[in-house]
Amino acid sequence: MKGITLYNDFSIPFLYMPSEDLGVISTSLFRFKGPYAAHWEVISAGAVLVILPTLIVFLSLQRFIYNGFMRGATR
Repeated sequence: MKGITLYNDFSIPFLYMPSEDLGVISTSLFRFKGPYAAHWEVISAGAVLVILPTLIVFLSLQRFIYNGFMRGATR
């Protein structure tokens, strides 16, 4: 549970990264949201661009991942 909490944490990187060049993806996408309006098109496109490489790697290596799960479960 502690790892999930640290992984999903938003406030720590947002507060401790002083420059915009060093920000993480979640805080960089948050900067497109203003006090009165948000650029939802840009935020959505950024989220898709972040998810796409991870999804491609998972789908291409899916059989190895599941084989590892099954071997670990039976030993």
